[in-house]
Amino acid sequence: WPRTGGVSGPADAMTVLRRPVPPLRHISSEALPPSIAALRRSSRSKLRPRDAASLSALSGMPPLWPQVVDTVCSASVLPRKELFEAWEVAVCVDAAFPAIPLVADLAAGHGLLAWLLLLLGARRGVRRRAVCVDTRLPDAALSLSDAFGERWPELRGQHQYVEGTLDAVSAAPGEALFTSVHACGPLSDRVIERAVASACPVALVPCCHSLRKQPPPPPFTRSALEAAAAVLGQPAAIDGFRIASLRGRGYSIDLRHIPADISPYNSL
Repeated sequence: WPRTGGVSGPADAMTVLRRPVPPLRHISSEALPPSIAALRRSSRSKLRPRDAASLSALSGMPPLWPQVVDTVCSASVLPRKELFEAWEVAVCVDAAFPAIPLVADLAAGHGLLAWLLLLLGARRGVRRRAVCVDTRLPDAALSLSDAFGERWPELRGQHQYVEGTLDAVSAAPGEALFTSVHACGPLSDRVIERAVASACPVALVPCCHSLRKQPPPPPFTRSALEAAAAVLGQPAAIDGFRIASLRGRGYSIDLRHIPADISPYNSL
């Protein structure tokens, strides 16, 4: 996995969330504890070993957090924003899909989301496999894989990175959770289509909305999408049509937001 060949059509009813989960709050930097607000979680500066102590000491974080921070900082390849963003998404997705055995992280980039979902499952005794797929394996992904594999050697065999196109990805119905963070523009729609084609749930953080590049989600027309964008703005119209399209194909939707001080593209 991933594999090529035929894929199953969507099931009659598929759910994005298996059970209700309290919605994430919109959190402004003013509402955060001073220790967190002062960190500028949106910073693109790469984390270094010297940053581990201050990040590990943040109040209100679970016991796993300092271990993750120490591991990420030791690799010296990840921007601060990417750590906080992947953590917030992983915590939310893990709570929504506590028993999911297989995660397909598409357009995976550095692959941190997959590692975090493995760790969050393992702390509850849930054994998961994670497959990251992207057209190119970044050096940062290799460095993070080495760091996480050294810290948690028991998880090495559960994390896989595959270079390839999303069109080659498929899964048995309900077998996997498809995820992607900041799948740019129409790439978000390709992630959705792979999930629908495999009759699997999907958790997605879209970004870079542009009508110029955006195909209208089925069954809608471009004129309808453009008319909605003129009233609502491009991001709201595009995501709204994506949601309506998924509902029409049997999905239930739970819209959440990670804290906006991490990224303005914060809808999950």
